[in-house]
Amino acid sequence: MGLIKHRPVLVLKAPRVLHPGESFVATLLVRAKRELSIRGIDVWFEGTERSRIVTGSGNSATVHRASNEIVRSSARVAKRIKLRVGERAFRIRFQVPSGAVPSFKGTSAKVEYLVRAQVDVPWWPDAKGEWILNVQPEAASYRGASTVVSTRPEGPLGKEPHLELGLVSSVVRSGGHLLGSAAISNVQFNRYHSLELRLRAAERVCVGRRTSVAYPYDFRFSLPLKDLSEAQALPFRLSVPRVPATYQGKLTSLAWQLEARAKIRLKADPSVHVAITLLTEKARISDTLAPPAVGNDRIQQAWRYVASVVGMQFNSAGVMTARVGSVDVEVAQSIGAGGVKLIGQLAFPKLGIALDGGRRSGFHRLGHALGTAAGFAPDINLGSERWAKHHYLSGRDLAQVRPFAKALGLLLPALDLEDASDGRMIFQARDPGYDPHALQRFCERLLAVAQALPQARAAIPAPASMQPYLASWAKLARTLEAKLNLGDVSVEGTLDQVPVAVASIWAGEPEPVITRLSAAFEKEFPDRLCFSAASVQALPRLAPRAAELATTLLRKNRRLSATTRAVELELLGPVRQAGRLRAELEALIDLSRALTRRRSPYR
Repeated sequence: MGLIKHRPVLVLKAPRVLHPGESFVATLLVRAKRELSIRGIDVWFEGTERSRIVTGSGNSATVHRASNEIVRSSARVAKRIKLRVGERAFRIRFQVPSGAVPSFKGTSAKVEYLVRAQVDVPWWPDAKGEWILNVQPEAASYRGASTVVSTRPEGPLGKEPHLELGLVSSVVRSGGHLLGSAAISNVQFNRYHSLELRLRAAERVCVGRRTSVAYPYDFRFSLPLKDLSEAQALPFRLSVPRVPATYQGKLTSLAWQLEARAKIRLKADPSVHVAITLLTEKARISDTLAPPAVGNDRIQQAWRYVASVVGMQFNSAGVMTARVGSVDVEVAQSIGAGGVKLIGQLAFPKLGIALDGGRRSGFHRLGHALGTAAGFAPDINLGSERWAKHHYLSGRDLAQVRPFAKALGLLLPALDLEDASDGRMIFQARDPGYDPHALQRFCERLLAVAQALPQARAAIPAPASMQPYLASWAKLARTLEAKLNLGDVSVEGTLDQVPVAVASIWAGEPEPVITRLSAAFEKEFPDRLCFSAASVQALPRLAPRAAELATTLLRKNRRLSATTRAVELELLGPVRQAGRLRAELEALIDLSRALTRRRSPYR
């Protein structure tokens, strides 16, 4: 053997990718050019997590380092042997620990796995080799998880910008695609011009008590917004670059996040964030999920669900409807000066009490404070000072309004009354209708009022000035096969198969100023032939029979009119003996037939 020794060449064969929890076999090839006696061959498998933080700058910069040993295994594969010329293979088995973090090299974080080998050559420098191994998360099957986030889950507040983001799955493969959609609300009040999607990774490291965050990967995508409609769903499909997967170590971590930002001119941009679990390329994601609903789609889903729960119907116009006895109920969204809100409407036959109510304007608040002594109309107290501070309820005669309101109990104070009249009540909620629970609560309260309205109507007494004459009016109602409306002392029924009506017109006075009788035409009367006359001389030229009937009806203090729908006769003042009105109604029916007997009443 010569004095100059030739160190052998070392070559390692190992799997290209390793996974936590698995064992692997590495083959060390030792190639010798000459025979060589060695003391032994040692092989090590090591894994280390390192973090680094720099504080200060320039000459005063200080580097702080920390390390965490993940694995350290060793094996002596040969002892005191003679290597012959050629190649010799040594097989070694190592185990990757379960839960080992993947290989990573970032700005301040590094996770590295390697195999080291050393051939101990007597009286000569040892032959050494070092090989880096790639450890990646196990290519297992992961369950997808759909996600919906928004700047305000309850929906937009007033005119404020609002953004909603939905992802088919927040679990995605490196090199795969992020699928989802965004929705933007209050477009009427905010000048949105683009939607920016930003996928970035946060690299966190710690050294002792010091922590630092860097963003080694940052990808941005922009979608222009033109002709945007309210809460319109904007689908997107983002290609994810081939980048390191999410991991969490003892000293370091890599966390991915998707940020959506709606860009607005002259205002702060609304934004939402979703944590993304990024897997390796070969990972399998189970469950191909349907895209989550956002914006209008999510609203419609919530409204359909609530409608089915409370017993209402949801139509294609986006309105929930129901019929409770004689009351029509509607719930819809409304976009007004204050933003998006819920509107609930109850429509019902006229009460006849000149009901008036709603939110107190500045004028109504002044009237409530000054009272009737200053000439303001009084309103009733529903027992809730908070409600009374912002709302009022009144009518022609508080003696009629009070029992009506009492029958509704505490149902009215539980709602925000926008407007009330004789045949309609409108309620509002400062809620855009995104939250199914709030929507259901609003609908249930609205339906409760609708169910209580028949009892409240029945509690309304007749006006004091007409109570002595109710018997004759009740008899007239029976004659017309109708029910007397006590609120304004009126009757709608039929006589000789013709729809007729008798209505007391109050005009805010203690007793009726006019009593109006009407008989409907069998078919629509031509508009050009309509008339209104307070005397025989004011009548247009009519056919003989029609003229005769009109002359008979037009006595002192009366007005006769023909509209497109009916013939009407107005009597001055209240009618105290309603029994005599049957003859007047019969004459009106005859006149309606005489006017429509020919194509034209004129000769």
